[in-house]
Amino acid sequence: MSKYFLGVCSGTGLVSVPTAISLLEIQRTLIASNHGVQCNIFSGADIAVARNLMAQAFIESGAEIFVGIDDDVGISAEAFAAIDAGGHDCVTVIVPQRDLDLSGFADQVRGGESDAQALRNAAPPHGLPPGQQEGFFSTERGTTSFYMVKRRVIEG
Repeated sequence: MSKYFLGVCSGTGLVSVPTAISLLEIQRTLIASNHGVQCNIFSGADIAVARNLMAQAFIESGAEIFVGIDDDVGISAEAFAAIDAGGHDCVTVIVPQRDLDLSGFADQVRGGESDAQALRNAAPPHGLPPGQQEGFFSTERGTTSFYMVKRRVIEG
């Protein structure tokens, strides 16, 4: 049984409906598995300040796993469970606003494109082939829409 710190980062102090639903579903899933959960919302005029406050609160919380969610992101409980089951020390999830060829996006990021340019280049005008909507790839950097970090990564 682990303790999770769920933090939502908002530049406006508002949380979107998809994010609120995600928090409730993730919390329900964790509690049903006998995990401890702490939820907090952090807002600031500067999103970087809110993220720093969230990270500091995680460190002080004593939780083992930090889950950060931007205020405009929705992620299903099933997707969260799959990510959590991977046992990774650190995971960044890209939550696109449109269909995305993940393989093409991964190639663009590895090739040095910015996240925004890679997204434009990898988002096809039509539907994606089956199996191309999700998956994992390794990279040195990523977006911060949704992420999980274990305490041991932060404490070194």
